[in-house]
Amino acid sequence: MRHPAPALSRVTLAFCALLLLLPARANADAAPDPDEAVDQITQLNRDAITAYQAKKFDEARKLLKQALDLATAAGLDKHAIKARTHIHFGVVIIGGFNQRDLGIKQFKKAIEIQPDISLTKSLVTPELSEAFAEAKKGPDATPSTPPSSTPPPPEPVAKTPPPKPPEPEKLGTGLTHEPLAEGKQGSAISITVEVADALEFEKLILAYRPEGASDFLGREMKEERETLESRASPQ
Repeated sequence: MRHPAPALSRVTLAFCALLLLLPARANADAAPDPDEAVDQITQLNRDAITAYQAKKFDEARKLLKQALDLATAAGLDKHAIKARTHIHFGVVIIGGFNQRDLGIKQFKKAIEIQPDISLTKSLVTPELSEAFAEAKKGPDATPSTPPSSTPPPPEPVAKTPPPKPPEPEKLGTGLTHEPLAEGKQGSAISITVEVADALEFEKLILAYRPEGASDFLGREMKEERETLESRASPQ
């Protein structure tokens, strides 16, 4: 005599167990609640800072890695809490493991999420401040060009044009006299005076004054010169 009932019972029990497991697996695969995730990430950051200050650098890095993974799972890639986690990650990488370049990359990720973010005040050191300032420059920052060791060529000096020869002096009396530029002591001096055709005169008198003298030589010569000028002036 056969007894199929026990076999059927085993199948029924297995099916019920599968139904009980499905909701649990579905809950495990569901994204965590963002608000709850923020609280958890905040606590992980606090624990990581405590571990870092106690010089437990490996533990601090592990906690911060968990915080970043949780932020990604909860869809908080653009949230300020993830930016702060990157800041703490950079602090641990630089201050705990002396990996400055990797730490700067973490700072840059934080700045991409939150441009106005700054270092956590309780963790600031000169080394971290310098690395953070470098991260703030961004990828477009260009280093200043060092001054060239070769001095620039001197600017060309403008040549001074030669002095123009003195132009003939045109007197108001119709006389054109070429001024004397120079003369040699003890030698005869030639002076040329051109007289306008319309000027009538009886004689020309040359009046001169030695260097340093205040008057022309000879009073009579001065009076004759004045007479000539008076006669030559148009009425």
